[in-house]
Amino acid sequence: MADQKHLAILARGRSDWNAWRRSQRFIGRDGGHGGEPDLSGANFKHANLHRCDFAGVNFSGANLCSANLNWADLREANLSGVRMNYANLVEAQLGKANLRDAQLRGASLYRSNLDDAELRRADFRDACLEDASLCEANLYETDLRDASLYKTDFTGANLNSARLAGSDARGVDLRRANLTDVDLSRVNLDGASLQKANLDAVCLQGANMRNIQLGGTTLVQACLQDVTGIGTWRHHSPSYLDWDTLDSAESYPGALYRECGWSDWEIAIARLRHAGLRNHPHADLVKEALLKRAAQPIQIRPILICYDFEDRKFAEACGYWFRRRGVRIRSEQCPWCESPLNFIAGKIPSDGVTLLVLSRHLSGQRSSEQDTSDPECRQHTGLRLCPVALDDSWQVLEGMRSIREVLGTIPVPDLSDWRDSMAFDVKLSSVSGNLGVYFP
Repeated sequence: MADQKHLAILARGRSDWNAWRRSQRFIGRDGGHGGEPDLSGANFKHANLHRCDFAGVNFSGANLCSANLNWADLREANLSGVRMNYANLVEAQLGKANLRDAQLRGASLYRSNLDDAELRRADFRDACLEDASLCEANLYETDLRDASLYKTDFTGANLNSARLAGSDARGVDLRRANLTDVDLSRVNLDGASLQKANLDAVCLQGANMRNIQLGGTTLVQACLQDVTGIGTWRHHSPSYLDWDTLDSAESYPGALYRECGWSDWEIAIARLRHAGLRNHPHADLVKEALLKRAAQPIQIRPILICYDFEDRKFAEACGYWFRRRGVRIRSEQCPWCESPLNFIAGKIPSDGVTLLVLSRHLSGQRSSEQDTSDPECRQHTGLRLCPVALDDSWQVLEGMRSIREVLGTIPVPDLSDWRDSMAFDVKLSSVSGNLGVYFP
């Protein structure tokens, strides 16, 4: 229940309320005021609360329908379960606020800031989020159907299982966003940025995807039925598309395969699967595919490059070197606080092999690795690792002890001179066999 003293101060108007909040901070939040203000469960329907300082305030369960909260400061406020349907929140500050299960249907959040906000299962249907910032926000199972998302920034946001069907998402920024199991059917994504986004099992049926930007984007088991604009996609780097995604659409421009890093023989096989090319001489296509396949390397298992952020240039060079030669390979940056062995175990299939990039960067960020006597760590001895070293720090640092024990007597080639193109070419060629890649 709301604190009646706090309600009384707010009833005196914005100036008195904001002055009281400033004095509260000056005295200290524990200076006799009982912590942050409690306005939970209160009825503020149609209330004029614009430019009010509500940072950290508890509004849980309150009624703010049709309230005017333009330019209000709601950072770190508890708005869980609030009713804010048709509320005005233009340029409101909601960074790190908790809006879990909140109702914001038809609300206006133009240019509002919801960075790092908790928006799990919130209802934003028909809401306006144009030019709003939701970087790193958690939108798990959030309902954004028919919302206006023009130029909304979702960089790094978690939209797992969110619903965006019918929304206007022109120019939306979805770089590094998690869009697993998201419903994007009939969404207008014209000009959207999807670099390094994860679109596993996403439904894009009937979506407008003209002029979208891709690069390191993952599209696995995605539905692209009736998608428009595929021929206008702009690729900043190769993306990953699986066969299920390709089979979900009727046809693709040939350049798409090349832009996604496909080799000649894979492109030739893909042409056989195209419904639009059924009238072509199949015998000639099969012959073309087999001839191109014969010129490609034999790859017997999936390959992963695991690296630290500071070594990304080397990882990119390795990826380019292998893909240019027709090898399917993917790269994953090891998170700052995670053990490389645990990370690899969760990313590579049981029959896969990992090109592990060892350096002072990978070594220095992990102060304590599990000892191999631990049962959880012992399972990593079954990982297929093909290590390469950019310096010799991995041999002495304590944080790399478990990696040294797992590697055992496996030779570790020195690629510290990788910027020398001739040496780089020779050494990667020698490493290829350890990765299960054999060139003709």
